[in-house]
Amino acid sequence: MENAAMQKILEAEAKADKIISDSAKKAREISEKSAQEQKEMTVRFEEKLETDINAVLKAHKDKALEESRELEITFAEECKNIKKEAAPRIDKAVEYIIKKMGDGKWQ
Repeated sequence: MENAAMQKILEAEAKADKIISDSAKKAREISEKSAQEQKEMTVRFEEKLETDINAVLKAHKDKALEESRELEITFAEECKNIKKEAAPRIDKAVEYIIKKMGDGKWQ
């Protein structure tokens, strides 16, 4: 009877060792699969992040270029207006200098 009990204990230990071994193997497989999925997700997220960043940068660049063009047009118009407003004053200043110069002497 003692041998039969001992045999059952040994069989139970063998089954327990098999269960533990199988569980450890399964845990490693799950861990490896999770690590691989994490790497794949990281790559996908980094690609999406880069795409989103590039889209935002392009939008801001396009907006900055448009604003720059508008400023150039406004600046050119302002310069034209300044020249237009200054022309009569310049003409008056030249006439004044010519009057004062007269025959080459300050009058």
